[in-house]
This record gives sequence, structure tokens and C-alpha cells, in this order.
Amino acid sequence: MLSITGGDYKGRKIETTSRMVTRYTPQMTRKAFFDIINVEGKVFLDLFAGSGIMGIEALSRGAWKAVFVDSSRLACGTIKRNLKLLRIPPDDFELYCRDFRRAFPHFQAKGIEYEVVFADPPFEKGYLDELLKNLIRYDFVIKGGIVVIEAPEKSEMLIEKYTSNSKLRFIDARKYAGVYLYFMKVVM
Repeated sequence: MLSITGGDYKGRKIETTSRMVTRYTPQMTRKAFFDIINVEGKVFLDLFAGSGIMGIEALSRGAWKAVFVDSSRLACGTIKRNLKLLRIPPDDFELYCRDFRRAFPHFQAKGIEYEVVFADPPFEKGYLDELLKNLIRYDFVIKGGIVVIEAPEKSEMLIEKYTSNSKLRFIDARKYAGVYLYFMKVVM
């Protein structure tokens, strides 16, 4: 079980998936993220959502809408149960049970735009490279929007490689509870 760190649902617990490959963003890291990024009134995209904890935290802290993307049916089922458990109104969220590489072109084609994106791809699968390529390729994050990726230590060089001449600009890296968060901003 994970506890929500702030907002309307502070202290409430949500269930996790039984998948051994799922890593959860530590409580201290989640709290630090939401202390830095104001999500109030914004549309929040939770990529590689797992249990949905980041999107649920965003809703708890006043996000207008949270959108969850995960390719695992087990994770999607967990997210659905957690949203139901907290009685989050259906108008406040969307759930896409599909690979991010299929979700991004869908968002662009439908004109869906996000203001804050959080991505926590599995470290061992090598998704960071593919994620960065696709974030740059598709337009679904507004100008001035924030993208934060949880990634392994020493990912900064790869992130800078993709963001140095693109619409994404790498702005900061921070370490909380042994987890690295890489902050980017959409500039074009």
C-alpha cells in the first residue's frame, strides 16, 4: 500500500500491483515533486502509471484532470480500483491501457494537450531513449509545459543529447530518496 502525501486525499492508502517489475516513486520523492511543481488546475499526464499514485497525487493536489497511461492490464486494473476506492469522479481522469508509443500519436491526432507530464519508465527495459525520441516527435505538451522523468543516475548525458536542439530543454536534475528526477520544459 502507498500513502498519498498531500491535498484532499492526504493519508489515504492505495493498492499497488503485484508485478515484480513495477517500481514505485518513494513517498519523499513524490512529496518533493509536488512541492516543486504546482499542478493546481492543470492537466497531468502519468506515463508508466503503475498504481496511478502520481496522477492520484496530482488530483489530490487540485489538478483539473489526470490521464494515466500504462501498457500492463494488471496495472490498469489496479489504477481503476484505486480511482474507485477514492471515489474520484470519472470526469476527472482518463485511463489508456496501451503502450506510450501508441498513446502519443493518439494524443496529437486528437489535439489533446498536457501541462505537466511525469514519466517513470522501467529502468531495465531501455525505454528512456525511446521515450525522449517520442516526446520530441509528437506535440501534445503545451509550450511552457513541464516534463519530469524518473530515470537512473547518470541519465543526464542522454537527456541532454536529445534536448539540446529540440523543443524540450533540460533544466534541472534532483535526487530524492535515491531516485533521480530530470526536469525539462517545452520551449517551442
